[in-house]
Amino acid sequence: LIYFIYFLNKKFPLSQKLVIYFVGGEYLSNNSSVIKKVIKNWSNDFPVPIFVVQYSSPPTKPYPHPFNECYYAYAWAVTNCQMLGSLAEQVVLAGDSAGGGFALSVCLRAIKEGLRLPQGLLLMYPTLNNSPFVSASRFFGYIDPFLPFNTMQRSQESYRDSHKNYEDPYLSPIFASDDDLRKLPHIHIMVGQFDPLLDDSVLLVSRLRHKGIYPTFVIARECSHGFLGLSNVSEQYRSACQIVFQWLKRAFQMEGNQ
Repeated sequence: LIYFIYFLNKKFPLSQKLVIYFVGGEYLSNNSSVIKKVIKNWSNDFPVPIFVVQYSSPPTKPYPHPFNECYYAYAWAVTNCQMLGSLAEQVVLAGDSAGGGFALSVCLRAIKEGLRLPQGLLLMYPTLNNSPFVSASRFFGYIDPFLPFNTMQRSQESYRDSHKNYEDPYLSPIFASDDDLRKLPHIHIMVGQFDPLLDDSVLLVSRLRHKGIYPTFVIARECSHGFLGLSNVSEQYRSACQIVFQWLKRAFQMEGNQ
C-alpha cells in the first residue's frame, strides 16, 4: 500500500474537508502516474487535502487484498484526519476505474461495520462487475484502445483468482443489496460513451432510480475509458474532466442520497 497527500500545508489551519481518492489502473499495470498528475493539478485550484491511495495489484495480490487495503486506508484516514491536515467534518470518497469500484465497495463495508460514510461518492468509469458477465458494451471493447476486451477479461480473472462467489458485493459492488444502496451517500458517476464498462454504470444507475434514488449520472460523449488522463485528446475529453472537477467541489454540498 502506497499513499500520497496533496495540499498538506502546515501554514494553513486544518481544513474542514478531506478528499480520499483510490487511483485506477491497478488491475492492469500498477501505473497510476497520469491520474496522480491530474489530482495534483486539482489541488492547485482546490485548497483541500487529497489523500491518494495506491493499493497492491494482482496477480501477486488478488482479491480481497487490494480491497482490504482500500478499506483500511479509508478507515485510517477518517480516524487520523488531522495527520492529513483536515478535521474531516466533510469527506468525499472518489476513484476512477478499479479505484471507483473500490470506493463503492468500501462504502458498502462501512455500512456493515458501522464506520462513518463520506459526504459524497465520485465514481469515474468505475469497475462495478468483476464477474465473467459479458455485456454489449464489453464486446465493444474489442476496439477500445485503452481497455481492450481481452485485457479486461485477463485482468479481472487475475483479480478474482480462486474466488468463486461472483456476486460478492465487495468483489462486484453492482450486486449490493437494495437496502445497502439506500444507505449510500449521494453518488456522482461519469463514464465514457465508448467505455467497455458503460453498461455496468447504466445498470447501477437503473437500480438506484428504481428505488427512488437519483444519482448524478453523465455519459461523456465520444469519450473512452480512462478519459481523466486524456484531457488533451479532444474538447469532449477536456469538458468531461472539467465536469469531474466541478463535481468534486459540489459533492461537499450534497446531503444524503438526494
